[in-house]
Amino acid sequence: MVAGGLDAACGTLGAGVIHPGETQEQGGQAGGMSLCVDSAQADPRLILSAHVVEGLWLLQGGTVGGGGALNWFEREFAAAEEVKTFVRANRNGKIADSYVSAAQLSDEEAKALMAGEMYGPVLKNNEWTMSRALDSKMVPDSVGVRHIVLPYAQEALADSLLTVLKKGGDFAQTAARYSVYDATAANGGEVGVLPFSAFTGEFAAALANARQGDIVKIASGDAIQLMQVYRADKPSKHVQVATITYPVEASAATRRDVHNQAGSFMVNAKGSAAAFADAASTAAVTPRVAAIAQGDRTIRGLEDSREVARWAYGAKEGDLSAIFNVGKDYVIATLTEIDDNEYAPLNKVSAQIRSQLLRDKKYDYIVKSLSGSTLAEQAASLGSEVEDFSDVTFGSFYVNGVGMEPRLVGAIASAEKGALSAPVKGLSGVYVFEVGDVKTDDKQTAEGEKVRAQAMAEGMAQQFAIPAIQQMAKIQDLRGKYF
Repeated sequence: MVAGGLDAACGTLGAGVIHPGETQEQGGQAGGMSLCVDSAQADPRLILSAHVVEGLWLLQGGTVGGGGALNWFEREFAAAEEVKTFVRANRNGKIADSYVSAAQLSDEEAKALMAGEMYGPVLKNNEWTMSRALDSKMVPDSVGVRHIVLPYAQEALADSLLTVLKKGGDFAQTAARYSVYDATAANGGEVGVLPFSAFTGEFAAALANARQGDIVKIASGDAIQLMQVYRADKPSKHVQVATITYPVEASAATRRDVHNQAGSFMVNAKGSAAAFADAASTAAVTPRVAAIAQGDRTIRGLEDSREVARWAYGAKEGDLSAIFNVGKDYVIATLTEIDDNEYAPLNKVSAQIRSQLLRDKKYDYIVKSLSGSTLAEQAASLGSEVEDFSDVTFGSFYVNGVGMEPRLVGAIASAEKGALSAPVKGLSGVYVFEVGDVKTDDKQTAEGEKVRAQAMAEGMAQQFAIPAIQQMAKIQDLRGKYF
């Protein structure tokens, strides 16, 4: 037995338009709208056809330009010579602030954009997306930087410090003394190793051609920054991407149908977390687990979720929420657990403990495999190589080419010249070293270093004093429950 009907009529049935007064809108190579009626109401401006549901009719109007318009726009975007102008003239256009490498793109995007071709259009997350490479640069994949932040009005000071630093001045000590950004000043201005895509605007322009050891001045916003590059990986091609997206909007009929499905889900999900999981499995949706800490007003990663968070504060374990309108989605939540424990249970921190134990065991294994009486022999025993380091002081927070390694810095600063060190367990590796030269500053004394360390500790104490007092007072942040 075979049943059939006109494409528009079958599509209308599939959309659930089976009652008089309901409408369905469709898009593709052609686009159109169908109005369901209960009698043959002829209109010379519209097409009248029988519905596949007995006793119903469809009044239809349409255009053959739906998908054709998208194809036309695709050709125009691909042929545009002034890509920036074309994208900025489009309300759905966006130009990325940063440059990305092929590894940061999907295989299809990288293949097209790295070759200077257009990517798309493709349907992603209910949006038609097409992209072109606006610009390209050969830049390091990752850059390790330290910085000194100064007010914008202190350009003369910035130029003076830049001159001193380029002549060999200690960057960490200068940052600790002059930088107004406390979060990094206490650590010698250490920002860390970041992918080049993390830098935008003036920072990307200044660091694009920077090499290891370079110090650059960057004026941005209301601040001037002196940046020292202590690591610059091998350059590779990065592109700045210009993208145009067109959202695919759900019709009123589709939203009504999804809301009905959400109502059915609520009926099946009541009672327990297990019932919630079974209902999700039946509806072919994947539940998302979210944690709300005291004081949180929204759920991380969920747009416009204020009402969901407010409901959670007043709910009990096992409660099921009503249907929330969250952005363009419907959300139903169940409260699975309320944790009022002062300390995290073992099962919640087991992954962190496992990571620490594995780090300790790796250290033991590497030390056990280490052999040889010289640095070169020990490196060879592990299939590694000897690398040079320099300019490490007692007040340093990093080692060139290695990064933040406080234990290693301390071990180097206290080592004897020419002596092979014992293995040092660092944050990201095991280190053995030999100090080839020691320079002593006449102005640097043990007592002076003690005073400097004490001053730094006092500064950090002030920074953490208020959070410590709040913790001691056991203050509860209930703002998220009421506001």
